[in-house]
Amino acid sequence: MKLTDAITISIHNLWSRKGRTLLNLVGVVTSCVMLTMTFAGTRGAREGVFDIMNASEQTKRFMIFESYDRSENVPVEALKVPDGLADDRRARITEKLETSWRSRNAKRIHLDQERMNQLRSIEQVSSIVWQNPVRCQFVWPQNSSIDKAGKAKHPKRTPGSLIGIDPEDQRISGRVVEGKMISDLDDQGVLVDEFTAYNLGYRTDDQLKNLIGVEVEIRCSLGKAAISPAAGLLGGLDAILDSKTIASLKRIAAQLDRIDLSDGEKAAIRDAVKLLPSDESKPKKKSLQSPEQEHPADVSVDSKGNRTLVRHAVVRGILRQPDDDDLFGFLQFTGRSSHANLYMHHNISEKIYSRKDGFKGYLNVAGSVSDVANLRKAVDEVESFGFRTRSAVQIVEKLDREVGKVRLAVGALALLILLVAAVGMCNTMIIAVLERTTEFGIMKSVGAEDRQVLALVLLEGLITGVIGAALAIAVSYGVAEAVSGIARTMIEERLKGSFDQPVFRFHPLDCMIVFAIASVMCVFASLIPAWRAARLNPIAAMKRT
Repeated sequence: MKLTDAITISIHNLWSRKGRTLLNLVGVVTSCVMLTMTFAGTRGAREGVFDIMNASEQTKRFMIFESYDRSENVPVEALKVPDGLADDRRARITEKLETSWRSRNAKRIHLDQERMNQLRSIEQVSSIVWQNPVRCQFVWPQNSSIDKAGKAKHPKRTPGSLIGIDPEDQRISGRVVEGKMISDLDDQGVLVDEFTAYNLGYRTDDQLKNLIGVEVEIRCSLGKAAISPAAGLLGGLDAILDSKTIASLKRIAAQLDRIDLSDGEKAAIRDAVKLLPSDESKPKKKSLQSPEQEHPADVSVDSKGNRTLVRHAVVRGILRQPDDDDLFGFLQFTGRSSHANLYMHHNISEKIYSRKDGFKGYLNVAGSVSDVANLRKAVDEVESFGFRTRSAVQIVEKLDREVGKVRLAVGALALLILLVAAVGMCNTMIIAVLERTTEFGIMKSVGAEDRQVLALVLLEGLITGVIGAALAIAVSYGVAEAVSGIARTMIEERLKGSFDQPVFRFHPLDCMIVFAIASVMCVFASLIPAWRAARLNPIAAMKRT
């Protein structure tokens, strides 16, 4: 028997018994509709949550903190706690003792420029930005665009903070209200905080436009200048030696031949005495400043040795404050802009900060990913370098787990209903086989084999399952269209905002799973009737009426 002949006979047998076929289809369609809606609804909930999270830049960010080297084992004595503590409390105290010991004794892992570049090379990480404010002073030109009646002249020099930003950050570029966002290759452009511009005197919209293109001088203190050995020696002598002491040292140097010292030691003392002031009554004051050539051109050093970086920048745009309507705004890790803030490419602010006296590493570095789904991998990669992180990954994973639990629970219920439908289908097909006993007997008497009869009955079950799954998916689309409006309204009431994501999402993989489950269940339900039909004695079957 050919496959096409078997399919034709099976369809004919199902059509000839429309009542029983319809009852079987009702059970299959009902359970498959529930299963399909479960898949579509839970997928819609999961992807909808991820879409909302991806729409929020806060959930895609994570903070990186310096940590301690954990390769060194903590001494047992440092973790010793007295008896009588509950196990959970003992674990908490032990953890705190370990942290305390490492903070005092372990080597600190600093976020220096080399490690920052290593973090930026992680595949899942889209950006690593150090965003701590650098305290500076900004020197502005006189604002000639405001008339005298307005009395809005801004001060020549204002204190404030310089903050590094990523030019590719959509969260920031969307807040530019005037001008344009700085580019990735722009090492001079800055954005000015909107309220800072207001305090500078640029208050009306027209006046704000006049701030674009203005050149501002940025002055950042770098700490004390490095003192050369000669300058340090002279500065120290002038500070602690009076004229009599200097005269006494010179007399000692004149009598060195009478002192039991080596020739090298005598030469060293004579060289040192040559650095003493020649005028004993008025010792000359030597500057602590190193020679000018020891400092870069953009660094000025005053008489006290204080270094100041001087950099010129051009205003490219005006930046407003961030919105408060972000659903995940509570995850904002960095502070909002304060008075007189400027925003510059993070590479520039990082280089400025790295030149400060005593620099060891960056603090509070912000990382980000392009998709929330990559957050866990990115955080794990960063922590593998030994750093501590803080992110929304636990919230993301918990929401994913909760949606998964609902998917399993409702899916299990749908499978249970499908199993009940399969039992009913099995009973129906057993009755159908009993009614067709004579037919099967005739088929076997004319040469049909047991496996052909078995395949024929199983094929009827398979066709029932496929038709039922197809009808269920079609019905599910209609139900989804009818329910989506009501569900979206309820979600918007919960979120206190608009929700334009699909409530139900039908995925080809889910539809294939429904087809597979329905087909397997129906074939399984046809197995016992098919076995009975295949085992019939043709002579006895033809005698039965």
